[in-house]
Amino acid sequence: MKLKEILKFSLSELDVQSHYKNLLQKEFPGCYPFRSLFSKEGIKHDGILEHPKLGLKLLTEFKYHNQDFQKGLSKRSRLIDCIIQSLYYLKRIENLGEKIPNVILIADENICYCFHSDLITKYLDYKIDWSITASSSAKNNPDLHKELFSDENILPKPLRIEDVDLKEIVD
Repeated sequence: MKLKEILKFSLSELDVQSHYKNLLQKEFPGCYPFRSLFSKEGIKHDGILEHPKLGLKLLTEFKYHNQDFQKGLSKRSRLIDCIIQSLYYLKRIENLGEKIPNVILIADENICYCFHSDLITKYLDYKIDWSITASSSAKNNPDLHKELFSDENILPKPLRIEDVDLKEIVD
Protein backbone atom coordinates (compact mmCIF):
# COMPACT_ATOMS: atom_id res chain seq x y z
CA MET A 1 0.00 0.00 0.00
CA LYS A 2 1.26 3.46 -0.86
CA LEU A 3 2.30 5.66 2.02
CA LYS A 4 -0.06 8.46 1.00
CA GLU A 5 -3.04 6.15 1.39
CA ILE A 6 -2.08 5.31 4.95
CA LEU A 7 -0.89 8.72 6.13
CA LYS A 8 -4.08 10.50 5.09
CA PHE A 9 -5.60 9.05 8.26
CA SER A 10 -3.01 10.72 10.51
CA LEU A 11 -4.35 13.15 13.07
CA SER A 12 -1.18 13.75 15.09
CA GLU A 13 2.58 13.32 15.12
CA LEU A 14 2.12 10.04 16.97
CA ASP A 15 -0.10 8.78 14.13
CA VAL A 16 2.51 9.73 11.53
CA GLN A 17 5.20 8.03 13.61
CA SER A 18 3.13 4.88 14.08
CA HIS A 19 2.27 4.55 10.37
CA TYR A 20 5.87 4.98 9.24
CA LYS A 21 7.19 2.58 11.87
CA ASN A 22 4.65 -0.12 11.00
CA LEU A 23 5.44 0.13 7.30
CA LEU A 24 9.20 0.18 7.84
CA GLN A 25 9.05 -2.98 9.91
CA LYS A 26 6.95 -4.69 7.21
CA GLU A 27 9.26 -3.56 4.40
CA PHE A 28 12.43 -4.68 6.17
CA PRO A 29 11.81 -8.19 7.48
CA GLY A 30 14.55 -9.31 9.80
CA CYS A 31 15.00 -5.93 11.41
CA TYR A 32 14.97 -5.55 15.15
CA PRO A 33 11.63 -4.17 16.34
CA PHE A 34 11.47 -0.39 16.35
CA ARG A 35 12.51 0.86 19.71
CA SER A 36 13.58 3.92 21.55
CA LEU A 37 17.14 3.04 22.36
CA PHE A 38 18.93 4.87 25.11
CA SER A 39 15.76 6.09 26.84
CA LYS A 40 17.31 5.33 30.22
CA GLU A 41 20.08 7.79 29.30
CA GLY A 42 17.50 10.49 28.54
CA ILE A 43 17.76 10.37 24.75
CA LYS A 44 14.15 10.75 23.66
CA HIS A 45 14.09 10.27 19.91
CA ASP A 46 11.29 8.98 17.68
CA GLY A 47 12.96 5.62 17.20
CA ILE A 48 15.81 3.66 15.73
CA LEU A 49 15.33 0.77 13.36
CA GLU A 50 18.21 -1.69 13.05
CA HIS A 51 18.70 -4.38 10.45
CA PRO A 52 21.96 -6.18 11.23
CA LYS A 53 22.21 -8.11 7.95
CA LEU A 54 21.78 -4.96 5.86
CA GLY A 55 24.01 -2.87 8.12
CA LEU A 56 21.15 -0.42 8.56
CA LYS A 57 20.77 1.68 11.67
CA LEU A 58 18.06 4.23 10.89
CA LEU A 59 17.35 7.23 13.14
CA THR A 60 13.87 8.65 12.61
CA GLU A 61 12.31 12.03 13.28
CA PHE A 62 8.62 12.49 12.52
CA LYS A 63 6.46 15.61 12.37
CA TYR A 64 2.81 16.41 11.75
CA HIS A 65 1.67 19.65 10.16
CA ASN A 66 -2.01 19.09 9.36
CA GLN A 67 -1.57 20.42 5.81
CA ASP A 68 0.08 23.65 7.08
CA PHE A 69 2.77 23.86 4.43
CA GLN A 70 4.29 26.94 6.10
CA LYS A 71 5.35 24.64 8.93
CA GLY A 72 5.95 21.59 6.77
CA LEU A 73 9.18 19.93 5.80
CA SER A 74 9.06 21.38 2.29
CA LYS A 75 10.52 24.54 3.84
CA ARG A 76 14.30 24.24 4.09
CA SER A 77 14.41 26.08 7.41
CA ARG A 78 11.99 23.54 8.92
CA LEU A 79 14.07 20.66 7.56
CA ILE A 80 17.19 22.21 9.11
CA ASP A 81 15.36 22.43 12.46
CA CYS A 82 14.80 18.67 12.25
CA ILE A 83 18.38 18.02 11.17
CA ILE A 84 19.65 19.91 14.22
CA GLN A 85 17.33 17.89 16.44
CA SER A 86 18.68 14.69 14.84
CA LEU A 87 22.23 15.93 15.30
CA TYR A 88 21.59 16.26 19.03
CA TYR A 89 20.45 12.65 19.15
CA LEU A 90 23.58 11.57 17.27
CA LYS A 91 25.78 13.51 19.72
CA ARG A 92 24.14 11.87 22.72
CA ILE A 93 24.54 8.42 21.18
CA GLU A 94 28.17 9.19 20.32
CA ASN A 95 28.81 10.34 23.91
CA LEU A 96 27.64 6.94 25.12
CA GLY A 97 30.32 5.33 22.97
CA GLU A 98 27.72 3.68 20.76
CA LYS A 99 27.81 3.40 16.99
CA ILE A 100 25.74 6.25 15.62
CA PRO A 101 22.95 5.56 13.11
CA ASN A 102 24.15 5.56 9.51
CA VAL A 103 20.87 6.72 7.94
CA ILE A 104 18.43 9.45 8.97
CA LEU A 105 14.78 9.58 7.98
CA ILE A 106 12.94 12.85 8.60
CA ALA A 107 9.31 12.71 7.57
CA ASP A 108 5.85 14.16 7.95
CA GLU A 109 2.55 13.21 6.37
CA ASN A 110 3.44 14.85 3.04
CA ILE A 111 7.16 14.59 2.43
CA CYS A 112 10.23 12.79 3.67
CA TYR A 113 13.98 13.02 3.48
CA CYS A 114 16.27 10.06 3.82
CA PHE A 115 20.03 10.58 3.82
CA HIS A 116 23.29 9.15 5.09
CA SER A 117 24.32 10.55 8.46
CA ASP A 118 27.79 11.31 7.05
CA LEU A 119 26.27 14.51 5.63
CA ILE A 120 26.00 15.97 9.12
CA THR A 121 28.46 14.12 11.38
CA LYS A 122 31.12 16.81 10.92
CA TYR A 123 28.84 19.06 12.98
CA LEU A 124 29.21 16.76 15.99
CA ASP A 125 32.39 18.75 16.76
CA TYR A 126 30.58 22.08 16.61
CA LYS A 127 31.13 24.20 19.75
CA ILE A 128 27.61 24.55 21.13
CA ASP A 129 25.73 23.68 24.29
CA TRP A 130 25.01 19.99 23.74
CA SER A 131 23.23 19.71 27.10
CA ILE A 132 19.98 21.38 26.01
CA THR A 133 17.04 19.27 24.91
CA ALA A 134 17.02 18.09 21.32
CA SER A 135 13.50 19.48 20.84
CA SER A 136 14.69 23.02 21.65
CA SER A 137 18.05 22.73 19.91
CA ALA A 138 17.17 24.51 16.68
CA LYS A 139 15.83 27.67 18.28
CA ASN A 140 18.77 27.80 20.70
CA ASN A 141 21.45 27.47 18.01
CA PRO A 142 20.90 30.17 15.38
CA ASP A 143 24.53 30.09 14.21
CA LEU A 144 24.43 26.33 13.68
CA HIS A 145 21.09 26.72 11.90
CA LYS A 146 22.55 29.34 9.58
CA GLU A 147 25.61 27.19 8.82
CA LEU A 148 23.57 24.07 8.11
CA PHE A 149 21.12 26.07 6.01
CA SER A 150 23.94 27.32 3.77
CA ASP A 151 25.85 24.01 3.67
CA GLU A 152 25.67 23.00 0.01
CA ASN A 153 26.42 19.38 0.89
CA ILE A 154 23.19 19.10 2.82
CA LEU A 155 20.73 18.96 -0.02
CA PRO A 156 18.77 15.77 0.52
CA LYS A 157 16.20 15.23 -2.17
CA PRO A 158 12.65 15.69 -0.89
CA LEU A 159 10.50 12.69 -1.63
CA ARG A 160 6.77 13.30 -1.91
CA ILE A 161 5.04 10.37 -0.33
CA GLU A 162 2.55 9.91 -3.13
CA ASP A 163 5.39 9.20 -5.56
CA VAL A 164 7.23 6.33 -3.87
CA ASP A 165 6.85 3.28 -1.68
CA LEU A 166 8.50 3.33 1.72
CA LYS A 167 11.01 0.59 0.89
CA GLU A 168 12.07 2.61 -2.15
CA ILE A 169 12.61 5.69 0.06
CA VAL A 170 14.98 3.91 2.43
CA ASP A 171 16.70 1.99 -0.38
